[in-house]
Amino acid sequence: MQRGIRPLDPRSTLNLMARPTKESANLRTKTMRIRVTAEEEKQILLNARLGRFKSASEYLRHLGLGNRVKPFALNVDPELLIRIKGELGKIGSNVNQIARAYNRRAEGKITSVTDDDISNAMHSIDTMTRYLLKVLGYGD
Repeated sequence: MQRGIRPLDPRSTLNLMARPTKESANLRTKTMRIRVTAEEEKQILLNARLGRFKSASEYLRHLGLGNRVKPFALNVDPELLIRIKGELGKIGSNVNQIARAYNRRAEGKITSVTDDDISNAMHSIDTMTRYLLKVLGYGD
C-alpha cells in the first residue's frame, strides 16, 4: 500500500464503487436449492439465455412467481437458415475428411493434408459460428 493513501472504509457512505443498496424488504436473504438432471440443467440454462435473463436464478424466479416468458422467435429468413444448414454440412464433411487424412498421416501414411488445410477448416468453422451468433442476436 502506498504511504498516505488509506483504503475506503467498507462501512463508509462515500464508497462510490459500491452497488446501490436495496430496501430491506427487497433483499433476497433466502436460498432455495433444487435437484435437476444434467439434461434439465442444460435446458434451464439455455432457456434463461434465450429469454435474455441475466442468470438461471432470475429466469426461475420469474417463472416461479407466475410470470410468463415470451417465446423465443427468430426474425430470420428461412432461406438463409437453409443456406446456413448447407454450409455447416459442407464444413462438417470437410472436417471429417481432414481428420481422416490427418490420422493416416499420424500413422505414417502419406497424405496431402497440410497444417494450412486444418487451419482453414478451423477458420471456416469460427467464421460460421460468429455469423450464426450475430444472426441469432448474440454477436456484435
